[in-house]
Order: sequence, then C-alpha cells, then structure tokens
Amino acid sequence: MRKFALLSVLFMICSLAVIAQEKSKGRNRTGFRAGANYFAQRIEVDGEYGYSDFRPGFTAALFREIWLGERFVFQPELAYNRMGGEKNETVTKLDYLSLPLLLKLQANRLGIYAGPQFSLLLGGKSKSEFGMEEDVKDSYNSADFSGILGVEYSLGSSKSYVISARYQFSMNDVQKDAEAGQSIRNTGVQLTFGFRF
Repeated sequence: MRKFALLSVLFMICSLAVIAQEKSKGRNRTGFRAGANYFAQRIEVDGEYGYSDFRPGFTAALFREIWLGERFVFQPELAYNRMGGEKNETVTKLDYLSLPLLLKLQANRLGIYAGPQFSLLLGGKSKSEFGMEEDVKDSYNSADFSGILGVEYSLGSSKSYVISARYQFSMNDVQKDAEAGQSIRNTGVQLTFGFRF
C-alpha cells in the first residue's frame, strides 16, 4: 500500500511538471552541480541518541528547473551522494543514487527550497583503524527516504552560476535487521557549486 501511494504521488508530481513545462517554455533550464557532503549517522538506542563524527564526501547532480509560475520552480535532480560517518575509529562510507524532488521559491537571485529525496544504496564500505576494509552493503536497507531544506544564490549576468547549501535528514532507519529500539539515520549538509546551461 505504501509503494502504491508513493508511486501515485510521483506520478502526480511528474504530471504537474509536464503541464508546467508546456506553459513556461523558454524559462526552464538544465544544470549540473558538484561539491562536498559532510555527513554523520544519527544513532538511536532505547530512546537515547547521539551522532557519529562527520565525514567529508562527494556529491554531483544533474538538475532541471521547471517554472510553475512567477516565483515557484519544481526542481527534480539525479544525484550521486557519498554518506556515512565515523565512530570508534571506524569509517563507514555509503554510496547512493538519489532523486530529490524539490519545490523552490525564487526571489531574483535567491532561492529557498525543500522537498523529499529517494535514494538507492549502490554500495557500502567500512574501514577500521587497523586498515581492515569490509563490505557492509548487506547491513543497510537498499532505500533511504530523506527530507531536504536548502538555499541557493545565483551569480552572473544571466544567472548561469549557482552556489547552494542544503541540509538533509533521513526519515527512515537505514540499518537492516535492527534490534528493537535501535536505529541509524543519515544526516548532513551539502555545499555545491553549479552551472545552468
């Protein structure tokens, strides 16, 4: 039932995007952004939680800006994200293919956006302080559902360049077969620089 509801929402969003694209041809633009991720894992045990140390990673994405009116923009993206964290001298790196679906309020050069992000786990590695590396992909759920809040600023005479900062937080437990009362969630920030074609 949850999958059906999710597919229905995605279908409605895509339908609105197609209608809006027809109405706003000429203003819509495609772009590319890349930059740094700083992620940690929020670890909860029996109602108490803490965070692993933040670890840097890489992110890159293609995006499309579809104008819905004078101020609102629908921005779907296809992104690669490196998430994870470090705890007890062990570094965890999780690689995701992500699909953010963002609604943006645009005021001249400043944009403020929010929306959901659906991510598919591509791979996971864990490296101990002794240099031992282990494949941990099977220890994590294949999907991560997150929320995104962000801000961006456009540069250049045609607003072709964009600097963006966003906060991302998982809304589901990414750990597979977790014991009762335990959960792990990805959380972090992204800083990127992009170009609109």
